[in-house]
Amino acid sequence: MTVLSFLLQKPQKGKRTDKIQADIKPIALRAADDMFKEAAISLVDAEFEQNKVELAWSDLQDELGLEHTANMKQCLKVAISRYMAHPDISHLSIQEENGIPFLKSSQPGALPSHLHKLEVAVEKVLLEIHHFLSHGDKIHLTLESKLQPAFAMYDNLETRLATNGIKGKKANKAMENYAWNVRIIRGQLDRLVALKKKCKIAMEQVESTKATLSTFNTKEKSPSVRERPRLTLANRHNTTENLTSYGSLGRSPTTPGGDCKPKSILKKSNSNLESSSIGYVNEDFLVTPGSSANVVGDDEDTTELLKPPLLHSFSYTPGFNYEQNTAL
Repeated sequence: MTVLSFLLQKPQKGKRTDKIQADIKPIALRAADDMFKEAAISLVDAEFEQNKVELAWSDLQDELGLEHTANMKQCLKVAISRYMAHPDISHLSIQEENGIPFLKSSQPGALPSHLHKLEVAVEKVLLEIHHFLSHGDKIHLTLESKLQPAFAMYDNLETRLATNGIKGKKANKAMENYAWNVRIIRGQLDRLVALKKKCKIAMEQVESTKATLSTFNTKEKSPSVRERPRLTLANRHNTTENLTSYGSLGRSPTTPGGDCKPKSILKKSNSNLESSSIGYVNEDFLVTPGSSANVVGDDEDTTELLKPPLLHSFSYTPGFNYEQNTAL
């Protein structure tokens, strides 16, 4: 089974299909109920196409370790960095196949497992976005065609209900359910428009990344970047050995040279210890109790690791929360 055939599979039963059917409420008027049953089929198709895009997008974000608010440009930036970190990959490019842009690497053989999973996730979301942009307008028109008869029937709905003997509280309930069903269709249409806009922006970001990808390849693989020394936690502790050339860790590198020896503190009790008697000092600059000279101490390392700000998490909920009393 190819990736494209897998993406075009029909929705499984017992999931979102049942949710749509439950959202459509009965009117107790046969003409209206039949009309909304036909609209429910279009609602299921629209929901299925939207869920495929959203699921593929969230899978890519999870694979990259990003929040669900990350856009396509941010996802591609992290994906490219992971590709370029592999020693056998020296070049990346975005190439179109059947009108769909894909991220291709210069690796001739099979990719490592983590890069293969990343490649599948990127290809899947690009396929889903392209498929939705190609078929989204048709789904929108089909669903909108189900909405127009509902507006037309609503104008004389009260008369139809009275003709069929539905009056009083039953008529009010039927009117409320009718308005609810119309709002479900209108809400799905709004979601289709919003997702289409999101997909268009994503494809524009892919094109902008394609234009700057050559510069990124040159920067990542330039000799100055490859040979740049990097201080890691593994070798950071070894750098303290360089400080021994200055006498000890108790003196800064700017202290004047000279023979150093510890100042005796054996004759002083713990309560009489002075701050100037702790550590190593130069014997040429010994401080008397009445002097006001200052002893140069440690230069504290105030450099802090800069962490990127965390993004707010966003949980996509496909359901609808419409007020019952909202007018059409």
